[in-house]
Amino acid sequence: MSRIRGQGYDGASNMKGQINGLKSLILAENSSAYYIHCFAHRLQLALVVVAKNHLEVGDFFKTVNSVMNLIGASCKRSEFIRDAQVEKIAEAVAANERETGRGLNQEMALKRPGDTRWGSYYGALINLDIMFSAIIDVLDTIQNDPTSETDTTIDA
Repeated sequence: MSRIRGQGYDGASNMKGQINGLKSLILAENSSAYYIHCFAHRLQLALVVVAKNHLEVGDFFKTVNSVMNLIGASCKRSEFIRDAQVEKIAEAVAANERETGRGLNQEMALKRPGDTRWGSYYGALINLDIMFSAIIDVLDTIQNDPTSETDTTIDA
């Protein structure tokens, strides 16, 4: 503790709290451990604001978010996507278009991007790309099956 010279956090209250936050606890032990709001976190938030304010980029991420919300909003739709993805993987394996082995073809889910982690946007887009044909199948099922669930609109 005596060798700490600085602290950097994303601004969460449990980290920088004036009374019981980690920042305060460290400063009580070492007064030279200065607190600086994490610049990487600030940059992340700035990137998100810029991306959302750019019309095409903002619309793209709104559409991605709408698809994620539409499919992930119910257990039934999540099961649809899981079953469709299993079927697509089985077809690809049968056609020798996909390798099999330990750790390959793991079950994956659609990830919702979060504004505080740019990596979450990357992960969401990677999964969207990998699961794209299964997502299209599920959206077709939702649109064509009147018993799938009542609210089937996508706000883009």
